[in-house]
Order: sequence, then structure tokens, then C-alpha cells
Amino acid sequence: MRSSIGGRGPGLALGLWLAGTMPGHAQERMDIMRIFEQFVMAKAAAARCVAQETDLDRSWSANFATIMLRSIQAVRERNPAIPESRIDAALRSLADRLRASVEALIDREGCASPDGQHLQRLYRQQASMRLP
Repeated sequence: MRSSIGGRGPGLALGLWLAGTMPGHAQERMDIMRIFEQFVMAKAAAARCVAQETDLDRSWSANFATIMLRSIQAVRERNPAIPESRIDAALRSLADRLRASVEALIDREGCASPDGQHLQRLYRQQASMRLP
């Protein structure tokens, strides 16, 4: 995720995004695309910072599959003329940019940073969800 705000690169944009996910911040109704972004970013942090736990990873993956399907459906509903292959490519591109931003954050600030810790907690919460 690149930010043109002050030329500061992905760090500022990531920080602004994380501020909106922290408890205590006023939030509007959670959009499926925002949830998709949170899942991708939390997984990127977990891949770098959380010891592999097969059951946790399996549960997160099952929940992410549901989020991915719902994200594709939401984009299709908002833009019915766009072919599914383009939607899939756009979501993958977004996920790649988000992962790169989180990896840069972890490289720069470490897993123990407040943002790193927040994303790791978010990953565990996402894994514990029971999505249909």
C-alpha cells in the first residue's frame, strides 16, 4: 500500500489504517473489504511473528476462505460488469500490497511493536471466529 501523504510511503498509510482498527475508535459499520484487508494484514504479521500452530492456522484459513468468497461476491454486486478473473486479480494485488506493507512494518519495528502485537492479536481473534 503506497501513500502519497507527505511522501512517507507505506508506513503512514498503515499507521492510519491500524488506528481505525484499534479498540476505542469510532467505527462505521464494518465493510467486507475492510475485513478482507484486516485478515490479510493479520496473517502477514502472524507469518513473521507467531509460532506455527496447525489448528490455529487451519481455523484462520477456513475463516479467510469465507471472507474471500464474500469479498468476491460484494465486488461482483457493486460492479456486475467486471469479470470474476479481474476481481480475483484485483484482490490478489491488494493482498500482495498489504502483505508487503506489514512485512516492512515488522522489519522496521519488530514483532513486539504495538502495531505488530495488535495484528498478532487480530490473527488469533480471526482464527477463533466460527464463520459459516
